[in-house]
Amino acid sequence: MKKLLLTSAAAGALALVGGNAFAADIIPVPPPPVIVPPPVVEAAYDWTGPYIGLTGGLAVRQFTFPWNFVFEVDGPEYVATGDGVAATSAGGFTAGVLAGFNFQRNNLVFGIEGDWNWTNFRSFVEIDGTIVPPADPPINFAGEAFVGVDWFATLRARLGFATGHEGRFLPYVTGGLAYGKTTLGYDFTFDDGIDPPETGADSIDFTNWGWTVGGGFEYAFNDRMTFKTEYLFVNLGSNNLVALEDEGDEFNIDVTTRFHTLRAGFTFQF
Repeated sequence: MKKLLLTSAAAGALALVGGNAFAADIIPVPPPPVIVPPPVVEAAYDWTGPYIGLTGGLAVRQFTFPWNFVFEVDGPEYVATGDGVAATSAGGFTAGVLAGFNFQRNNLVFGIEGDWNWTNFRSFVEIDGTIVPPADPPINFAGEAFVGVDWFATLRARLGFATGHEGRFLPYVTGGLAYGKTTLGYDFTFDDGIDPPETGADSIDFTNWGWTVGGGFEYAFNDRMTFKTEYLFVNLGSNNLVALEDEGDEFNIDVTTRFHTLRAGFTFQF
């Protein structure tokens, strides 16, 4: 009996020692690595390429009418002269078409753009005065002049900076040449109270070269369409409206045409 107990105890001790030794030989297996896909980088919007579009908006015009006269009264011994400036402004609508091309380098966007625009306004101004000779009765002159811009076109350079989400927002400055058709007219009466009144009236069309400068914002809301707002100041220069001459008498009126436009529109990128 005693021999059986000793044998069992020895077997148990051997099993315990063997079990601990086996457990010490086990190496933990690390969990499989977690594979994280690389982040999806959205491609930046590319402004490079040609485009066409439509615009429309408001226009506010500024016109000045410098005038002067030289009248020989009682012959060349006495000459009456005078001058002045009349000014007026008018508002209206404009609508047009445009086309251009952009080239992008990093965030800078260079471009050239041309447009043609219809307008719908006329502006009138009254001009009057009195010539007072030393001995003869005064000569009163009165009448009105009018001017309108029928259409205008521009050819401009653009420089912008692409910013915002994916570079889709483009603030820019612009400037270049302007060209337009203006219609000018007048209707005047000269009256000394003795002789029959003398009248003069005419209407003339001019096409003028000038210049323009401005700026705007453009946003690409998808890969083909953009929305833009733009301000332009346009100066179409001066024209001679009235040039009356009669036996040494002269009466002249010039017209200077300048206007502001605020437009919005859509463009389609190719």
